[in-house]
Amino acid sequence: MGPDQGIKVLGAYIGAPAWVRSSLAEDARKMADDLVSVRRLPTQHALLVLRLCIVHQFNFTQRHTPPSLYGALAGNIHDLHTP
Repeated sequence: MGPDQGIKVLGAYIGAPAWVRSSLAEDARKMADDLVSVRRLPTQHALLVLRLCIVHQFNFTQRHTPPSLYGALAGNIHDLHTP
């Protein structure tokens, strides 16, 4: 497998670390967009969407990604959704 190759299996990225990082960066942008969209909802609805949907996306990614690759994702998400 080359340095820019990989595959997404059941939502988890498997492949070269550079490819996994770039795929996680794209996921971080999508998750940040979700966070921005949630801000438009009424408070009660936003909390429910966060608790029942978005938090699970973060948890799944964290469980299925090596810590050495996941650390950058957490920082990217924080940077993207901070006003």
